[in-house]
Amino acid sequence: MKRVITIAALAVALGMTTGCQTRMGDFTFASTKNIELNRMGSYERTGQRVVGEDYKPIILFFNTGMPNAEEAADNAIESVPGGVALENVVVTMSWWYIPLIYGRYIMEVEGNVIVDPALK
Repeated sequence: MKRVITIAALAVALGMTTGCQTRMGDFTFASTKNIELNRMGSYERTGQRVVGEDYKPIILFFNTGMPNAEEAADNAIESVPGGVALENVVVTMSWWYIPLIYGRYIMEVEGNVIVDPALK
């Protein structure tokens, strides 16, 4: 009997937890940095796929703000030394929430880093 009650309590707790993920867009090329387009031929493409993230917490039921795609892109680009842009970019917005406890709004920007060799 205790096992049935434990399983039922776990099912209710999982049922109260909510979340969602939405693909916001796909981009061939994206940057939040000032780049010199006439030097595009000297930039190096890396095969390295990176993810940048920005999030804002949900405390109790208060939303503390919305995450910023620019901040997430900056985090992704700056994760590689000399990075100036991303190619094959995917932007995703997601959230999860445990009622009256805690949750998060999350913005993720994922892509391959383009590097300026002069900045390495």
